[in-house]
Amino acid sequence: MSRNSRPEFIFVLIVILILVFFGYPKYKAEQAYKAKLALDNKAYQLGQLVLVNHDCATVINEAKAFLKIQDRAEPIWNVLGACQFDTGKFDDAKVSFQKVLSFNPNNQGAKTYLNILSKPPSTTVVQLKSLSKNNFESISGLKFDEKKLYFNNAGERSDSPSTYYASVTYIAPTENSFSQTRSYLKEQLTKIGLTLKQVGDDASHTVLSATAKNQIYYFTVIKGSPVKVVIDYTKLK
Repeated sequence: MSRNSRPEFIFVLIVILILVFFGYPKYKAEQAYKAKLALDNKAYQLGQLVLVNHDCATVINEAKAFLKIQDRAEPIWNVLGACQFDTGKFDDAKVSFQKVLSFNPNNQGAKTYLNILSKPPSTTVVQLKSLSKNNFESISGLKFDEKKLYFNNAGERSDSPSTYYASVTYIAPTENSFSQTRSYLKEQLTKIGLTLKQVGDDASHTVLSATAKNQIYYFTVIKGSPVKVVIDYTKLK
């Protein structure tokens, strides 16, 4: 290198260092923002597929594809685990929920699923057996004013050594609107100490969830005439 070219080289080097020093953090911040935006959009999209379309097969495929790009996406691992659980892929679900806890040790939903998965599954699959109103109320601790919500039907699965499950339908009087029924349900559940989380809401229904000790509740309020409330209740044994 000649003496004349040395100042030019030093100048170019200084320019490069300045660009790296000031430009790289900005580039990294932009990339992080884009990644977060993509994660938020995908989490919402997959949530809609579960809540509205109940399409766990598509959710599993799309979640796996997304995780190849962002393998630390906690919400995607979470919804993947839930769909794997719901479709009977229990070993895969366990791996997914363990991933969730590796990113967020305080995720109560993942802890609950892993608690269920840690117990031996039932060796037989049976249809839901008929369940009476009094028995359901006794087991679940839920009870409603029949003038606001009256019992329609219920089924239970109690053969599993790890969980008890019941699906129950209540009907609102025809004069009660969707919003009135939803408000009454929230009020009654809050009175018995349940902390509700809204996990779905669109033009046709609202889905609320709650957890208590060894118990998981899902309440789906469905618009119509009359309004229906479907309760999915799981209790760990």
